[in-house]
Amino acid sequence: MQEPNDLLRAARLRRSRSGAGPFSRQELANRLNGVLSALTGKEYTLDANYVGKLERGVIRWPHADYRQALRTILGAASDAELGLYLRQGR
Repeated sequence: MQEPNDLLRAARLRRSRSGAGPFSRQELANRLNGVLSALTGKEYTLDANYVGKLERGVIRWPHADYRQALRTILGAASDAELGLYLRQGR
């Protein structure tokens, strides 16, 4: 059973840097797409469903570029601050 990622959800719901209020899941996905495109030169189509998987704990360790984009957008100093970690094998 997955454990929800409350740290990531809380970071998303904090007021955005512009002071315009919290990000919806889709707004965060749109920002991720933009930052990832700037980082890699590729086009991304992440959506609210993907952000939901991160928040529900279905995905705990996204690709390194995704983690970097999340830290940048949400102003986090580390992956752990956003509740992101590599699952250890059994």
